[in-house]
Amino acid sequence: MKKNIVLSIAFVAFALMSCKNVKTPEPETSGGPQNVENVQTETEDSKASSPSTQSEDKALLAKLRSWSHMEVKGDLDKDGVKDLVVMATPKGPEKINILDDTQGIEQNFNQPVLAIFFGEKDGGFRCFKKYDAVLPKIMDDNQMIESDLHISSKGVLQLVFQYYLTAGSWSADSCTYNFRYQDGDFFLIGEDWENYHRGSGEAEMVSFNYLTGKRQYVTYNKEDKNVSRKEKWSDLPKKPLRKLGAEKLYKPDDSPESCKNKLVPGDLSIYDDE
Repeated sequence: MKKNIVLSIAFVAFALMSCKNVKTPEPETSGGPQNVENVQTETEDSKASSPSTQSEDKALLAKLRSWSHMEVKGDLDKDGVKDLVVMATPKGPEKINILDDTQGIEQNFNQPVLAIFFGEKDGGFRCFKKYDAVLPKIMDDNQMIESDLHISSKGVLQLVFQYYLTAGSWSADSCTYNFRYQDGDFFLIGEDWENYHRGSGEAEMVSFNYLTGKRQYVTYNKEDKNVSRKEKWSDLPKKPLRKLGAEKLYKPDDSPESCKNKLVPGDLSIYDDE
């Protein structure tokens, strides 16, 4: 019996290590966000190699699905087969804070995991990479982070995070990261940040398109449609595209005023009366 338990534990541990683990280094980020999907760059058909076997990938996927998780399917690599992206958070009870037992509202302080699986023609999935520390996690009793996943019709992976405090602030943040598979990996091609006041509805949004090198800054009001929308465009410095996993997304120290940290001198001038 003891031998079976040991073997079972070893199998689960091996499954969690089966595909490429990306250890993210610690960080040293409506007006209508820009469309980053239709800008074309050179890509290559080859996928990153993975040492895992089909049985290992099945075990990993089963483990992730046993946690609190969400998943989305779509064709990320343009091969005509649907791929799978899973965002999962362990259920370790020592890091879960029950806010409302009657409504099932809780805070999970465990580190979420992101995993990308490429679809196979036989209906299975092959793990491309597992990102152990790229996603944001709740750091404080007053914090709430709501996450979402999308794959667009163009194959762009969108990671969405909404951040707010349960007490002490009317400000709320949201951000969307757009990643596209090219040159054997996923690269950040755009990001959109929004900050708004939950009482007045006043909002601002900063949109970055790293393919066109354009930056859009917009102010508007979510509650009062009579408030005129204002926007300003500027050029971004040309830099290499960043890979998914190169840095932690939605760093807690950016919140809840993440939009403010994305501004440049002159942005706030659009608040002035024309």
